[in-house]
Amino acid sequence: MKTTNLSSVKYLIALCIFACSFGAYAQTPSKSDIKVYTRSESQNPLVILNGKETAMGAFVLEPDKIKSIDILKDQKATAKYGDKAKEGAVIITLKEQVELSRLAVLYAHFEVPAAQQQLKVAIDGKMVQKPELLLVELASVKKVEVATADNPFVEGGEEKYLNLVTK
Repeated sequence: MKTTNLSSVKYLIALCIFACSFGAYAQTPSKSDIKVYTRSESQNPLVILNGKETAMGAFVLEPDKIKSIDILKDQKATAKYGDKAKEGAVIITLKEQVELSRLAVLYAHFEVPAAQQQLKVAIDGKMVQKPELLLVELASVKKVEVATADNPFVEGGEEKYLNLVTK
């Protein structure tokens, strides 16, 4: 029976680790190979919900209330809605008359204090990019709460926001 020298085993293990780490390093892309893609706000289509302007991710509505969704592209969109529809338009028509409210009505309905009305707005934890365009069917919102999120760019590392919790 042949005995293996312990230092030889350690040497082989170290050599394997070195070879694996070198191979992983060789596969890491250089900074010039990494492409960063960003999405501009201007690349969002215009959204019209029952005749009112809103934005993607800026409305709360029960899906079963939707009668139809029409998409207008290119010249058809700009001919009907002007330059703000240069990226297209999404027209959502509801089955029945649903009362859609803006932020001021939502704040009054849920008795949101004035100090909290200055916070950023989220729907179920997802930030609303254009809260001034928010449209809400009040019956679809369970509650409005102040929540916190990690943000290394603010003092203390946490930022408060107003979260609309849907039913």
